[in-house]
Amino acid sequence: MSSEHPADPNAPYIPAGVPMTPPPPAAGYPPSEQQREQYAAQQYPAAQQYPGQQYPAVQQYPVQQYPAVQQYPGQHYPAPAYPMQVYAAPRPRNGSALASMILGLSGILMIPFTMAFLVPIIVPIAAVVFGHVAHGQLKRNPTQTGNGMMLTGLITGYIVLGMAVLMAILIIVMLLIFGSLLSLPGFMNFS
Repeated sequence: MSSEHPADPNAPYIPAGVPMTPPPPAAGYPPSEQQREQYAAQQYPAAQQYPGQQYPAVQQYPVQQYPAVQQYPGQHYPAPAYPMQVYAAPRPRNGSALASMILGLSGILMIPFTMAFLVPIIVPIAAVVFGHVAHGQLKRNPTQTGNGMMLTGLITGYIVLGMAVLMAILIIVMLLIFGSLLSLPGFMNFS
């Protein structure tokens, strides 16, 4: 091995004539007083100029002064420069409006049974009753929410109730027609 190469193969290459300087301090930490003096006293060699190329001279940066930070016990951080978003508590929901909507929507699902048996007619009646109760409560207490649910329950309740009434009328008319046909002589006489 020649004398130009360092003994440690992982050591960085340092050209001859360049003074060894300690590494700069880690980001965010102020340098020690000794390091500040070394950086201030350090002279960098002039850059070598090649024919036809112009390189600027190495610029020396001034030594940064870091302000001393004093923390006192119980000291709090300053208030933010922007206003904080304040969220209001959600308004309470009206239970009668919710019941009206659930009963009205379930009444729509019971339409086939209503047309066949006329038994589930209680569900749309309950949806309409709960809807009107919720309407009165929401008028008296405007801090509650539920207008949309109340309207959904009323509308679906009235639609299902109207369909049930029409179906009942249709069944009564059909029974009257069929009953009058039974009274005719020779109707359904297969002999």
